[in-house]
Amino acid sequence: MKYFAFLSLLAFGLAACEGPQGPMGPPGPQGEQGPQGERGPEGPQGPQGEQGPQGSEEPQGEQDEPITVNPASMLYWTDSEAGTIQRANLDGSQVQTLVSGLDDPEGIALDVDGGKIYWTESEKVGRANLDGSQVQTLGTETGSDLALDVGQGKIYLANWRGIIYRTGLGGSPVETLVAEAGASEVIALDLSRGKMYWAGWRGDEIKRANLDGSQVETIVSGLDRVYDLAIDESGGKLYWAGWDGILRANLDGSQVETLFTESSKGVAIDVGGGKIYWGEWVWGNIKRANLDGSEVETIVSGLGSPSDIALSP
Repeated sequence: MKYFAFLSLLAFGLAACEGPQGPMGPPGPQGEQGPQGERGPEGPQGPQGEQGPQGSEEPQGEQDEPITVNPASMLYWTDSEAGTIQRANLDGSQVQTLVSGLDDPEGIALDVDGGKIYWTESEKVGRANLDGSQVQTLGTETGSDLALDVGQGKIYLANWRGIIYRTGLGGSPVETLVAEAGASEVIALDLSRGKMYWAGWRGDEIKRANLDGSQVETIVSGLDRVYDLAIDESGGKLYWAGWDGILRANLDGSQVETLFTESSKGVAIDVGGGKIYWGEWVWGNIKRANLDGSEVETIVSGLGSPSDIALSP
């Protein structure tokens, strides 16, 4: 306390001594302008902070992505020889038989949000829960393969008679989209661009059209029996499995390239996981590899004849 009292007296004495310099007092307020000067930079910083969200257009770019690319988690397939639908982990472990006693099952598609598997077999379309329970027959329209537009509640069917159908998820009503499609045993959808693709093992072409069946065009020709199609919407690529092996091209059919040369039936693309899956129907195997064709491995063996493959996220 004595120390502080001394300081107070000292300050008072100094002030008293400087009393005659009172006229110089005004610079004191001018000195206080320093804090006012600091407020100047703070003003512009506000708008600069707001420019961050305005300048960032990444969310807008993500909205343009055709699909959400998440890694798959389960592998489903039909076995036409065994008459079954099975599933396993992506590495082929824990194989489960979900549905048995089917008559030559071929195409398979999943409605994961709706909890359903859809498939084609001789002269009908079947449906069950993802665990294989509650098997139903939806209709008797002949379909070799099918694809789903779950958002619009539609099933697209391709058959060996050269007809492309569309029906509701419950099996009706039935609408003919393309009456003279040519070889059309397999089908795939590019929903983000409003296109459907089809081909067949009795023909040598891949065709596409709008989802309503209009504007049919041939995009690839000179092929030898196409057994399945798959589309990478985000990458803009069309994959197919056939007698010539596994091939891919741009969605307009340009830049065809061969990934594998072994005859294959059934192909599925895991874009998020960077993998391609396919069935060796002659040898009863399911294989996978990286999308560039490297690191090929057999993940399931000892099957009858794996026909089609589907992946669940």
